[in-house]
Amino acid sequence: MFRRSAIFAYSIASYAVFFVTYLYAAGFLGNFLVPKSIDSPRAGSVAQAILVDAGLRGGDARGRFLVRGLRSQAARTAHAPPRSNC
Repeated sequence: MFRRSAIFAYSIASYAVFFVTYLYAAGFLGNFLVPKSIDSPRAGSVAQAILVDAGLRGGDARGRFLVRGLRSQAARTAHAPPRSNC
């Protein structure tokens, strides 16, 4: 019975998070009940925005590169013959 109640509580929490996210997105686009809307003025300079964007893109690219490298290494060694102890 506890497992069933836990699953029900998790489903209600998941639905609530989705609903709040959806409401925030609607408020962001409709300019109501959110601190920043789609039409709010920019904060900061263009140079700062470019630096932040480049840093985020670089971090994402580095992570993807590392994961791709590890996956290809695993694929290369998956079918290798075992080492001999000679």
